[in-house]
Amino acid sequence: MYDGIIFDKDGVLLDSAVNDFLWMDKVRVNAAKKHGIEMDVDDAMTVAKASSAERVQKLLDSKNASWEQLQKIENIVQDSKIRLMQENYITPFPQVETILDNLDVEKAVATNAPRRTAEFTFDHFGLEGHFRIINAPAMDPMPEYFDRRKPSTEMLKSAMDYMNASNPVMVGDTKSDIRAAEKAGIDSILVESYGERPELDPTHRVGRLAELKRLLD
Repeated sequence: MYDGIIFDKDGVLLDSAVNDFLWMDKVRVNAAKKHGIEMDVDDAMTVAKASSAERVQKLLDSKNASWEQLQKIENIVQDSKIRLMQENYITPFPQVETILDNLDVEKAVATNAPRRTAEFTFDHFGLEGHFRIINAPAMDPMPEYFDRRKPSTEMLKSAMDYMNASNPVMVGDTKSDIRAAEKAGIDSILVESYGERPELDPTHRVGRLAELKRLLD
C-alpha cells in the first residue's frame, strides 16, 4: 500500500502536447533568434530535456551565448505557455479533479516545469488544494534550475519528507520521471498519455490517468 503519490505535471495532469509539443520548440527557436542566437529544433529539444547545467553550458558555449540570454528565452517560452492555458489550448486531462478527489492518500507534485508556470497552472485550474506540496524549480539562477530537474531526486525527496511518506509512488510520463523514482528507491507508474513507451521500465503502466485508482486499489 502506497502512503503517498508524487505526480508529474505535463503529460500526466496537464495535456500540454499541443501540436505534439512542437509549439514549444518553435517558440524557443524564434525567441533565440530575437536574442541573436541561432538555435534549431534539436537545440531547443536539448534545452527542454536537459537534466544538468553542464549539458546546457556546452550548448551555450557552442552558440557563444550566455545564461542571461537563455533565461530571457525561457521566460518567453513560459509566457507563451501561460497564454495557451489562458486561451484553453492547454488544459488538464479530462476528469483530473475527480480523479484526484477519489485518491484517498497524500499527494504531491514534482515537475520540471519552471516554478512560475507551475504555480500559474495549479492556481488557474484550481488544483492546488489537492496537493500537500508542489515542487518546481525556479529559473533563477539558471544553472541550479537545470541541476534540480528530474531525474535528480531532490524534488521527490522533498515531497516524501513533506508528506511524511516512506513508501510513495511516482506517477509520470517520461524517462526522467521513471529514472528519478528509480534513483529515489521508490516505485513508478508510467502514464502512457501520448502512446506506448516500450523503452521505459516503470513498476506499473496505465494507458490514462483515469486507470490510476483501479491500479492502486
